[in-house]
Amino acid sequence: MLTNELGSTKDAYAKTTEELNRVSVEIQEISESRDSLKKELVETYKKLENAIHEVKQEKENVGSLTKEVNSLKSKISEDQESRKSMENDLEEATKALDEMNQSTKILTQELEVSKTKISRLEGEKEVLYKSLDEHKRAVQEARENIEDAHSMIMKLGKERENLDKKGNKLEKELATAKGEILRLRNEASDLKPADKVNKNGDEESAEDVSSNESGSEDEKAPGVKKVRRKRKVVSQQNES
Repeated sequence: MLTNELGSTKDAYAKTTEELNRVSVEIQEISESRDSLKKELVETYKKLENAIHEVKQEKENVGSLTKEVNSLKSKISEDQESRKSMENDLEEATKALDEMNQSTKILTQELEVSKTKISRLEGEKEVLYKSLDEHKRAVQEARENIEDAHSMIMKLGKERENLDKKGNKLEKELATAKGEILRLRNEASDLKPADKVNKNGDEESAEDVSSNESGSEDEKAPGVKKVRRKRKVVSQQNES
């Protein structure tokens, strides 16, 4: 019976040993699996930490991006406002440019009119200059004619004074000759008819006196005609 028990014990021991070996193998496998799981868990923890760090960085990046987006939004709004202002300025500039173009057209037309007026005035100025030159020449000629007439008048005045002096002298001589003729005639009427020779001599002397008188009158007449002719020339020059 002990043998049976020993056999059964051996069998139980063998089974227990096998079970222990199996359990040891399982434990070994479990230990290896645990180590592997531990390694995986460590790696998982590392990955989780990395992921958490990346998430934090992403959050920080998202925050910075949010700030940048908000800044961009403000800039976009400012740009939109600037764009509206620029569009308004552009419209005003376009209106001002149109007004300037209109003003330029008006000024161009006025410039053309001014050029036409200037050319017309230049033509009138040339005509006035020519007329002024002609007037100056006419004034100069008139002045020269006046000077010539004045000098001629002065010359004629001197000649008239000389002629007046000569006329007075001739009148005195004529009066003297007439007195002498009357005296001789009176003497002739008192003489006797027998004294014909003396009478003829006296008549000849009287004829000489009368011839001298007529000669002096002839000399005086051409002088008067000359004076009249010169006065006529002066009057014609003054009228011209």
